Amino acid sequence: MSDFYTNMKILFCLLLFITQCEQPKTSESHINFDVSGNYHWKSDKRSNYDRDNYMILTKKGDKIKGYYYGNSDEFSLSPHGLWPGYFVLEMQDLTFHEDSIKFKLKPRSDDFFNEPVKFSFFTSEDALKDGNTKWNFIENFQFNPVKEYIGVFSDSTTIWLDKDAFHPEEDRQFNKQTKLQSIGNLAYQEYFRSQIQTKLSTVKSKVAILPFEALTLEWLKENKKPDIKPLEARDIQLITELLKKSIDDYNSSTDNKSMRGKIVNYENNYITQIVSYLNPAKEREAYVNCVCLNGVDSDWRKKLIIVEGGGSCFFRVFVNLDKKTAYNFWVNFSY
Repeated sequence: MSDFYTNMKILFCLLLFITQCEQPKTSESHINFDVSGNYHWKSDKRSNYDRDNYMILTKKGDKIKGYYYGNSDEFSLSPHGLWPGYFVLEMQDLTFHEDSIKFKLKPRSDDFFNEPVKFSFFTSEDALKDGNTKWNFIENFQFNPVKEYIGVFSDSTTIWLDKDAFHPEEDRQFNKQTKLQSIGNLAYQEYFRSQIQTKLSTVKSKVAILPFEALTLEWLKENKKPDIKPLEARDIQLITELLKKSIDDYNSSTDNKSMRGKIVNYENNYITQIVSYLNPAKEREAYVNCVCLNGVDSDWRKKLIIVEGGGSCFFRVFVNLDKKTAYNFWVNFSY
């Protein structure tokens, strides 16, 4: 009997030892190079804002902590058409096993900012104290609260993160840098703030009156004829009043809000395109199309902007000028 218990103890200790050995470690004791440092992934997509991602791995004793810098595109399955929100997040559940790396990012609404976060800051609280401002479009943004990452060290200076639903094209290569070219320094902080302000100020009149020919889609042109009478100031005022009422009605409703998003600060964050026409009853009407500033291109005063998806960055309504009514208010889905 004593031999039986002795053997059981030995077996238990052996299983415990094996289990301990198989556990991924947050230390790098089993890796023959120093993983700590600054890593940079450069996006190949051209844009007027920074799409690159960055990782900083720090070492204290045999413990490694990681911090991830990026923007809201990291958590959206479809382009949301908004000026992005920037973040720094601690890499949660960070583990290393042989040459692999795994971690999770768990963003909150308060973690997104209008400006990139300096690499000298590791928390949203520090970024806020430094002058970063809360992201203007967070109420419009539907994001995944947890994202898991799996990657591998191909050598001592390169991390490959596996492609995922948010980056389906290819694995992402993060290269180790002696020093990150900080997009978060003061000059760039001011640059990104100015980009937002430029969007707001250069569109002096955020209303464009487009000709009837701008209705290029068949479903828009159907049963409509050109209105030879130009829109007057009182027409624009009526359209604006009915549009704002439609927005208020939509924001106060619960209809598909989770799939579309709330319309925030229409006066400052959107442009409006208007095309007038005559309906089959020869009543004067207007098609009113609204687009958030980041979805605007240089031809927005000439061409109607029609897209699929994008959520509350894109919405429209029809206005009957003779009856002074609005109908068929529509907000795009976020797919």
